[in-house]
Amino acid sequence: MGSVESISDFVAVFRRDRSQYELVEKDVEFLCKNALQNIDFLWQSRVKAPDSLEVKLKARNDKYKNESANVADACDLVAGRVILARWLDIQKVETIVRGTFNIVNRSQHPKPGRDIGNLQARFRGYDGLHFYVTRQVPPSVPLSNLVIEIQVMSAFMWAFSILDHDITYKKLSGEPDKGLLQSLDLLKGIANVGEKGLQIFDAQFLPAAKLSSQQIGASPELHATIRSVAAEVGLDENDKQCLRDLRLTDPRDDKSRIEISKDQLLKGSCSWVFEDRAYTDWWTREDSRLLWIHGDPGKGKTMMMIALISEIERKLESSPGSNVLTYFFCENTNPDLNTTISVLRGLIYLLIDQEKILIRHLRKRYDTVGKRLFEGLNSQYALLDVLLNILKDPSLGRVCLMIDALDECDSRINGLLEWIIERNSEISPKIKWLVTSRNEPAFTERLGHGQQLHTSLELNSSHVTRAVTIFIDYKVRELAGLKFYNSKLQAFITDSLLQKAEGTFLWVALVCKELRRARRGKERAFLQATPAGLVPLYERMLNQVLHQGDENDIESCRRILCSITLAFRPLRLKEIAVFATIPESEIEILVDYCGSFITIREETAYLIHQSAKDYLSDSKRSDVFISGQGKEHADKVGLCLEFMSGTLMMDVCDVKLPGTRLSDIDESRIGARIPFHAQYACLYWVDHLQQASDTEQEILMMREGCRVIEFFQRHFLHWLEALSLIRKMSEAVVAMASLCSMTKSRMSTDLFSFVQDARRFILEFRSVIETAPLQLYSSALVFSPGTSIVKRLFSDQLLKWIEVAPKGENMWTSSIKTLEGHSDKVYEVIISPDGKLLASASRDGTLRLWNPITGDSLHTLQDCTRGIPLRTPHGAYLPVKSVAFSPDGQLVASALNKTVNLWNPISGHSRGILDGHSGPIEKVVFSPNGQVLASADDVNVRLWDPITEELQKRFHAHWGSITALVFSHDGQLLVSASRDTTIGLWDPIRRISRGKLEGHKSRVNTVVISPDGHLLASGSDDNTIRLWDPKTKDLRGTLEGHLSAINGVVFSPDGQLLASASNDHSIKIWDPNTKDLRGTLEGHFDWVNSVAFSPDGRLLASASNDNSIRIWDPVARKSRGTLQGHSEAVENIVFSIDGLVLASASHDHTIRLWDPITEDSQTTFEDHSDKVNAVLLSRDHKLLATASDDNTIKIWDPVTGDLRHTLEGHSNPVNAVDFSLDGQLLASASGHDYMKDSIATDDHSIRLWNPKTGESLGKLVGHSDCIDTVAFSPDGKLLASTSSKIIFGDNSVMLWDSFTGKPRGILNGHSEQVNVVVFSPDGQLLASGSGDDSTKSSDSTVRLWNPTTGESQGTLEGHSRRVVSVVFSPDGQSLASASDDDTVRLWHTKKKILLQQIQHQHAGNIYFNDDGSRLVLDGRIFEIALASSTAFLQERTSTAGSYGMSFDNQWVTWRGHNILWLPFNRRQSAYSLRENVLIMGSNGGRMTFARFSSTIPPFSQ
Repeated sequence: MGSVESISDFVAVFRRDRSQYELVEKDVEFLCKNALQNIDFLWQSRVKAPDSLEVKLKARNDKYKNESANVADACDLVAGRVILARWLDIQKVETIVRGTFNIVNRSQHPKPGRDIGNLQARFRGYDGLHFYVTRQVPPSVPLSNLVIEIQVMSAFMWAFSILDHDITYKKLSGEPDKGLLQSLDLLKGIANVGEKGLQIFDAQFLPAAKLSSQQIGASPELHATIRSVAAEVGLDENDKQCLRDLRLTDPRDDKSRIEISKDQLLKGSCSWVFEDRAYTDWWTREDSRLLWIHGDPGKGKTMMMIALISEIERKLESSPGSNVLTYFFCENTNPDLNTTISVLRGLIYLLIDQEKILIRHLRKRYDTVGKRLFEGLNSQYALLDVLLNILKDPSLGRVCLMIDALDECDSRINGLLEWIIERNSEISPKIKWLVTSRNEPAFTERLGHGQQLHTSLELNSSHVTRAVTIFIDYKVRELAGLKFYNSKLQAFITDSLLQKAEGTFLWVALVCKELRRARRGKERAFLQATPAGLVPLYERMLNQVLHQGDENDIESCRRILCSITLAFRPLRLKEIAVFATIPESEIEILVDYCGSFITIREETAYLIHQSAKDYLSDSKRSDVFISGQGKEHADKVGLCLEFMSGTLMMDVCDVKLPGTRLSDIDESRIGARIPFHAQYACLYWVDHLQQASDTEQEILMMREGCRVIEFFQRHFLHWLEALSLIRKMSEAVVAMASLCSMTKSRMSTDLFSFVQDARRFILEFRSVIETAPLQLYSSALVFSPGTSIVKRLFSDQLLKWIEVAPKGENMWTSSIKTLEGHSDKVYEVIISPDGKLLASASRDGTLRLWNPITGDSLHTLQDCTRGIPLRTPHGAYLPVKSVAFSPDGQLVASALNKTVNLWNPISGHSRGILDGHSGPIEKVVFSPNGQVLASADDVNVRLWDPITEELQKRFHAHWGSITALVFSHDGQLLVSASRDTTIGLWDPIRRISRGKLEGHKSRVNTVVISPDGHLLASGSDDNTIRLWDPKTKDLRGTLEGHLSAINGVVFSPDGQLLASASNDHSIKIWDPNTKDLRGTLEGHFDWVNSVAFSPDGRLLASASNDNSIRIWDPVARKSRGTLQGHSEAVENIVFSIDGLVLASASHDHTIRLWDPITEDSQTTFEDHSDKVNAVLLSRDHKLLATASDDNTIKIWDPVTGDLRHTLEGHSNPVNAVDFSLDGQLLASASGHDYMKDSIATDDHSIRLWNPKTGESLGKLVGHSDCIDTVAFSPDGKLLASTSSKIIFGDNSVMLWDSFTGKPRGILNGHSEQVNVVVFSPDGQLLASGSGDDSTKSSDSTVRLWNPTTGESQGTLEGHSRRVVSVVFSPDGQSLASASDDDTVRLWHTKKKILLQQIQHQHAGNIYFNDDGSRLVLDGRIFEIALASSTAFLQERTSTAGSYGMSFDNQWVTWRGHNILWLPFNRRQSAYSLRENVLIMGSNGGRMTFARFSSTIPPFSQ
């Protein structure tokens, strides 16, 4: 083209020569199509349009020095695109392109990590390759050096790009097209279900795309393809597991079963309902969302539902769009079909099975809690939330949801109906509900009013009678064909049935079933004797069963009917044989003798109808229940106990390893080892016990040698194991709660005590038993308190591989439950007015709702607008700072950043957002009548109507951040406290200011109003409490006595006492009337953050930064106990309404529920009172030293666990300790305590001790910041220490003379925190490892030093994240380093080379054995064979030394297998594990000592 000096010249030449570029385009197309013959692809190519080229060059001109440089960089004048039908062919195509062209450059599109369309790429389906190439032609060929762009991408990526391009660029002038957005969302859904979805999409899309030679854009073909693939795309393994866990039943199978077991649905028999006014209105009107069809038993409601399903399926299939029908059939006799949770699971399952992309709504919840999402009473709320999100999915068209036989479901179905009615206005009018039930008052009240559409079968009796007539005609013709009736007999039978049927299908079906049994010639007599109506018919049927000829058969039939009627689920034939004590060979014949009461489907017996069960269950049926139902239930209890005793045992499935997860145990093995009748016994024996008569209960539970206590004493753990195996552990919780609620007078003392203890046992260990059933015999027994009855009874079943078990508590602690789920500090916890919900606000940006009884997490509520936690520009979450329930419990408000989020606490759904604050909101509070919600930010108070969400008033309240906000008890006054030292008074009714209270000299932290409203108390940083008259604004008095800031004040319920909490570590009790100090409560050793009176005023609780809660008698001013278990500061506490539970919120990310009446005995005098930072054995293993945040070092006997000495002297946390090689010296290192206000007096020192006597030998001072590590040289003459650059730190290693205490030098070189320092065995080398805890540490190195001269001996580089452990081999020739990059590296210390790298998540334990032949990594053992420049490490197995710790600190491991679960308060913050001896210190200061067998492997015995 020659030289050009400007863009316009270049474009002019390009326009002139464009035909030559088109020839190049054809040449490139020919080359590509020839080379790619065996690959299914679509080719597109183009030559740049001159006008477009000019615009592009000018737009990027500012990136170049001049226009010539810009022009010279133009490289995509000709471009080609290969669109693949199989995205896996990308690698093949790359090879072909490289062989066909000269590659100038290659890049990946998108660049790694780029967010495409707000969807992070998780798979190669988004990959695209961009090649810049030249042709392989002689230089003489025109444009031989032209750089051509060739793109390679999947059809999926192309389609995604088309939609994204149309939305991003072509719609900039207006709103994006909704059709485009919907298709893009569906495309993301296809991507989310994995690679199989991409393959299906590519394969289907490419043929359609080939029909067009041009880019098709967002065409109808593209939309259709996306929708069809979305409907059929496969699920990945996680999706499939989620669906397996969701599925209790497939409603389609239930429909087929009903159609087979019931009589055939006759054409036209139900067609009248399609013309019914209520039905047509429901189907056609957008404002009609719910239709109720109701009628008496036997009227054919279920068969009508089947007819409606078929009709609606036909209509939906013929309508355009993604229309879906889901339905459910309730059956009272089947536990899988008779609960509201079952209904929801069935509806959701059928929706997702038809529209696979909907699974993403379920996975959001399932991925957090797993299968427990579908279990327990609280699952209903979670599943309702999932269902609501599904119904709001924009990909759906019309959706019909149908539920048959509401009356056969549990009582919680009423809650579902209320939810349907409440949520109708929130979702699309295309969502329709249809339900059927009997004419029961509960349903009539909700669904039978004038505005609600409903159809009564009784009011449509003419239609029903016509349908019954058709049914009779069909049944008689069927009988006639079977039994050869003549026309006269047919007419007689038809007339008789019509006269007596009373419009009841069931009556006709039962009579016809009996006619099939009747002997020929007896039909007329039978019909004349058969009464009209269901109940008289049932009486006749039962009379026939119980008056057969053989007395043994009669008794057997009675026992069969009794067993089936009393059973809590349908029984299999083999189960009936067991429960009715009948030979299995005779069961089918005898069931047939029971006449038409029973029908058999798939080897399972069902009563013919719910009305039959109602009839047989009547207490008047003494001919079925000869001894009464109470005695029959008691007999069933005896049988259940017998079955369980004969079947259950320890490790019944023979899985052996105690940490084996339930998910890894084959279900067929479980079924073989625990047969169905034993499973039934495990699940329902307590239910039968509850139904037993009072006398029988006393026999079973009270008399000497009673069967229940005998069973528990032998098989309690086996029962829990079985329930876990059959995935019904939640039933154990319910069963024990039921037993606890039963009358104590009917239990023996031993049984009553056992039940109370067993309930605590289950609540404490439920989570691990559900996960790994055999932990019953290890973790649960090990960590139960010494006085636990369960532990005492089953101590002989403690696994033998635990030679010395960790010491448990002496008795059950006051801690009832630990609620885990938050990922950061919990600021506040509150309990709903009815006590049924608990809410927690956290720094992790979430509000969580819990069931305070079971501890189950109900909802995790995040930012309403985005559904995810909000973050600061630096990446930190914006905290939820405040939370409040409305007085009626119908709303919960949370403060997040500048908005107030309103929620329905039952469903977890958003009820609105109150937006308008200019700064972060600090407090939210409801008025006592719930009509006003007040919120406060830095300086403003806003009043809202929580129902209409309207702002009522904004007050510019203060000039400093607002710290407290409270309503008076009558709602006539709102009070705010501020950092500006003032208290604001506001009238929330008239919405005016009532003035300010001034007098405090520093910020006001807390304010409270007395119960009678006559006093207002405020606490301040000026160390005083001030009492005010809120009406006159007069100061009533100043309470002085605290030595530091006041964090909390609270009136007793009767207003006669006032309690204050202070940073001076004390609580003071005052008489607010006389202003006298009643007493000072001392015991905390750090700030007291809050105080709370129990509802009756008899107890006072205080929460402190010392990680504890203390309970006091406020009148006697005495301690009632200390509640310990939190591992970090306790921020907030609240009593339940009845005062029986205390909830606490902590910085350790947990909420705990406590029994405030029972004194806690958790922490012994010997334990540390705060986090353990280091655990270290002396070289001879005779002493153990531990360092703690409680500023002490403790010396222990590592064999017995006895405390030898407590070394006191540090004034800050002790971070590290080290023994000298001969054990004569101990060094301890201290550092800054972040909980303190000032750093001026920080203890940045090293202390030397005599570990045998506990005597202090000196203090080494020189570091300017926190000292992290300390290490002795082998001869004990040198001491090395490291300091971190936290505030003034130096990132240095200091050397000391351990005898004189004088510095010997400073080793500088690390640019980041030094985490570890260690001497070589000969003392000739010192190694230090560094790196900060970020993901991109710049100094993740090990440095080697000469400790004598201080000279650097080299740097070992290779780790990508911080180095956390370094250890020398015994000969000093090699060194192992462990890093947060999940690798352990083995180095040659002289050659400074890497010998080998091992992938390993380091949990804190790494060492060489004594001869250096093995390297032990958290229980993994590697044999070492050193060569000149490499090392061979081979992992081996051995019982000795194979114990370790899991990376998450929750398990002790053996050969990498989990074997012993650690409760929350035992999880290590520091530990030592040498060979088989484990010593751990926890975040709460608790010490754990254990020894495992070196000869017995950790299998169940």
